[in-house]
Amino acid sequence: EHIREYMIPGMKRMIDLAHSKGVYVFHHSDGSVRKIIPDMIEAGIDVLNPIQWRCRDMDRETLKREFGDKVVFHGAMDNQYTLAFGKEAEVRQEVRDNLRILGKGRGYILAPCHNIQPVTPMENILAMYDEGYKQADLSVQLHDLAASPLQMTHQVNACLGSFFLFFEVHLETNFFDPLVIVDNEGIPF
Repeated sequence: EHIREYMIPGMKRMIDLAHSKGVYVFHHSDGSVRKIIPDMIEAGIDVLNPIQWRCRDMDRETLKREFGDKVVFHGAMDNQYTLAFGKEAEVRQEVRDNLRILGKGRGYILAPCHNIQPVTPMENILAMYDEGYKQADLSVQLHDLAASPLQMTHQVNACLGSFFLFFEVHLETNFFDPLVIVDNEGIPF
């Protein structure tokens, strides 16, 4: 209840300001946030990150079914097991699973769920992006993102690469704001 009383109203004011300037809101919220996703969506977030699906109540199928028409999902590549310690085949399978589940009907941006850990083999990082590109024409085509959710077709299409870049820059600085606002070029606002 404290989150709803103290955090969400201020968050909504910032989101409304961002939306009044024509930009989308990319929100980073760690862990099991299922209980407050409806509140964050009502406040106006456009993109939810990181989707730590191994956490309690963060089942990808349920999240997609309940919120997939209201928010774009960003992340979901597990950095605590799959990327850091999994085999390349496991990384590739998780990419396919994420695209099949979260990419169904569009509204998903493939990325690590959080900081890529220092112990992560470079082969796994490369496998994640390589498999994403290989699967692109099956699930997430840049030129064919659905207008729903959020009527973001051309804007997300134009900044999808920038989201990856922004996320990687974010990783290098090791800095995460609770609310990150980007314009439709993927540049922090």
